Amino acid sequence: MCSAPLSIVPFDVPCGQEHGGQVFPLGYECRSPSPDLNAVISWVSSNRGELIEQASTHGTVFFRGLPLE
Repeated sequence: MCSAPLSIVPFDVPCGQEHGGQVFPLGYECRSPSPDLNAVISWVSSNRGELIEQASTHGTVFFRGLPLE
């Protein structure tokens, strides 16, 4: 079964702040309906380096809409 690519995009976190010219926290939102956990794991693996760099720059990365409990 082939799943559609995930749509994970940056979004403004309500009540977010700015520190040192960077937003805190940096937010990503999954806009794909019913995202598959394996697709999410693949997306995170593919973007790992950038996500680690963003976490260091922004202090944290906030995710919304992923199939995580």
